[in-house]
Amino acid sequence: MLKFAKIKYLFSLIAVSFFLPACNTIESQQVLHTEPKEQTTVNADFSKFINKVIISSKTPSTIVYEYQDVRVDEAALLAAVYCQDNGNRNAYLEKIILYKNNKRRASFYCSSK
Repeated sequence: MLKFAKIKYLFSLIAVSFFLPACNTIESQQVLHTEPKEQTTVNADFSKFINKVIISSKTPSTIVYEYQDVRVDEAALLAAVYCQDNGNRNAYLEKIILYKNNKRRASFYCSSK
């Protein structure tokens, strides 16, 4: 019984050794024949933020958004646009406050770090 298991194991190793180079050849041929992808720009759709995000407070270097049913990364997109328009700077998340009515306030500051 042990001899049969060894023969089966050796046979599976031999079979794998024949198929493995074939897989590598197919993958390398696919990579060689691919064309470079064109870069695409993403246009942000701000219309979905009109009723869901409001500006709670703002200064030239900070902005606070109050939002509901929106992710914080989507609010960060709005903050990035605000900071870019006010001094060509980057927006950084400072803090998020969660209220009982499921509204949140996200505070961002603009910095040129």
